Amino acid sequence: MTTVQNYFNIAEGQFAQSLLEASGIDAILLDESSAWIVGMTFASGGLRLQVPEEDEERAMQILARHTPEADASVLDPEPEPETEAPEPG
Repeated sequence: MTTVQNYFNIAEGQFAQSLLEASGIDAILLDESSAWIVGMTFASGGLRLQVPEEDEERAMQILARHTPEADASVLDPEPEPETEAPEPG
């Protein structure tokens, strides 16, 4: 197993794990139980999301597509072209 990402937020780690599992990649979120202890995730370097070495590249591609930067177009779409209002009359 190899670590593909570290998370300091348990919900983000679990979301990433579910993305990979839904794509057919076995994923393990290590140190998940210690995340409930305040500060423990910071001291240990965060929650470690691990996958089999042969799935590392594909897992990284899946995670890259689901980062906030990748989803920015959904949150901040390009503005539609302005149209002129018809003149009254």
